[in-house]
Amino acid sequence: MRKGAGRRGTLLTIIAAPAAAIWASIRDVARYADWRDELEAVEVLEPDQGRERWCERSIQRAITFVVSVDEPPHHFAARIVDDDHADTAEWRWTVLADGDAARVTIGKRGRISNPVMRFV
Repeated sequence: MRKGAGRRGTLLTIIAAPAAAIWASIRDVARYADWRDELEAVEVLEPDQGRERWCERSIQRAITFVVSVDEPPHHFAARIVDDDHADTAEWRWTVLADGDAARVTIGKRGRISNPVMRFV
């Protein structure tokens, strides 16, 4: 795996796996806790206006996400929808085939609404 900095707030990674397999992992939100060490569990929730929704639980907190972009097999984004969460971020993934590997770009876009948290 090669990693590099992309635009501000993004990470570009080359993963030695087929792009279709990477896409399948990104889209299977119910199994995020299987490969994301910081998560204890993921609870898939009822859709919100037809959009997939889930709650990620870690030792520190629970965060609810909703799908904001779903353009298979390349672009996926999810945004935080918790009213009590200071961060209103949207996470974006782009997956492109690169020979036998996949070029994956991960970015976070958003704002921190609480001025105290912005400082921290």
